Amino acid sequence: MKEKYLWLWFILPTLISAAVLVGLLKHSIKEIPIRTNADLLTEKVVAGKVALQKYNCNDCHTFFGIGGYYAPDLTKIYRKYGDGGRELLKDVILNPEKHFTGRRMKKFNITDSEIEAMMDYLRWTSNINNNDWPPVYSEKYGRKGNGGSNLLKAKKCLLCHRYNGEGGGAGPALSADFIRKSFDSKDSLRKFIINPQSGNKDSLMLPYGGAEFTEKELDDLVKFLWEGR
Repeated sequence: MKEKYLWLWFILPTLISAAVLVGLLKHSIKEIPIRTNADLLTEKVVAGKVALQKYNCNDCHTFFGIGGYYAPDLTKIYRKYGDGGRELLKDVILNPEKHFTGRRMKKFNITDSEIEAMMDYLRWTSNINNNDWPPVYSEKYGRKGNGGSNLLKAKKCLLCHRYNGEGGGAGPALSADFIRKSFDSKDSLRKFIINPQSGNKDSLMLPYGGAEFTEKELDDLVKFLWEGR
């Protein structure tokens, strides 16, 4: 093969690869403000991130899968509580001893302005389009094992409830015996999860526990809680 053709084999792939790289870079730069809702990045949101860094939350928790793996990822935690559960989430952070037994978070002397800023930051991160990373229970990722047991952790049910010796103490432990004594059928259990106040007007539990469920996920959770396996 002539020398000039050898140069073409080298130059053309290099130029094509460079063009693809530049195109991907431009696409990323264009998408970042859209995916992160950059227009909602207020001074209070920034102050919330600073407060989380001040108390070294990343030492135990992760954001976008980055940080310590001792405690749950907090990227989408605000979505589990919603605006209606904002005060509950604040209390979980400010007074962890009320919500958890055994291994639990340290109590910090967080100021009122800091906790409000933290809430705004967590609300902002919860609306970022991160392509479902880090992955949690989902048919999309083909998780094996009992869907219900995965859901208890993925949907943060254990923030308030205990199961198999793990979780919080704000709500009752989710043993099969307790579930069967409290509900007369799977259908009544399902209705309670969707709307707790329909079965008990004094219940402090948020609808769906503040989480978002697909029909399949809800079926898996009800089956798991009822059967205990």
